[in-house]
Amino acid sequence: MTEKSDKSFDELMKSLNAQPDNLERSFEELVASATLEDGSIDLAAFDNAPAVGYNGGVKCDVTSGPCSCGAWH
Repeated sequence: MTEKSDKSFDELMKSLNAQPDNLERSFEELVASATLEDGSIDLAAFDNAPAVGYNGGVKCDVTSGPCSCGAWH
């Protein structure tokens, strides 16, 4: 089970943008980081999530699970 970060979404995105190539992020972690306190999901968080993985040289938003590139990592 993935633990929810104590960082705000903006703080998390800033930290990910600083070193995105050195990170791993599962689909579940991406969902958790985009989930608001009321349980709704901020779709802009998905659109603006920095790439952390690669598939055929294309940067991807997750390193495991379903990805916006159309693959399953």
